[in-house]
Amino acid sequence: TSVRGFEFRGIGPRDHNDSIGGDVFYAAGVSLLTPLPYVQTPALRGHLWANAGQLALLDDRGLMRQTQRGVRDEVRRFFMCPSVAVGVGLVYHHSMVRVELSCGLPLVAALNDRPKPGLQFGMGVQFL
Repeated sequence: TSVRGFEFRGIGPRDHNDSIGGDVFYAAGVSLLTPLPYVQTPALRGHLWANAGQLALLDDRGLMRQTQRGVRDEVRRFFMCPSVAVGVGLVYHHSMVRVELSCGLPLVAALNDRPKPGLQFGMGVQFL
């Protein structure tokens, strides 16, 4: 998964240093875009955000793992213990492209996660 505040493919199961992906995931986020003082263009905004997500396997290495707690507790942990990051940044929104520069801080990370505090750059293209 890709969640701000973590490396690309930085959340979820791993085999040593390699991300092995998963079968089920969720990601959620909230953003607040606000005008900047002394900036005349509405295309450039301040950005406060929070993101959360989780990724798991549906086999005996993941959610179906037989532990003392049981499968039910593994599923509950999956939904109740997401990896979480918050941040602040700038967003430039043009009619076809959105460019972000953010400073993020991971707040909650699993042992296998790869948090990435600091600056992150992102860009998205809109075709319609």
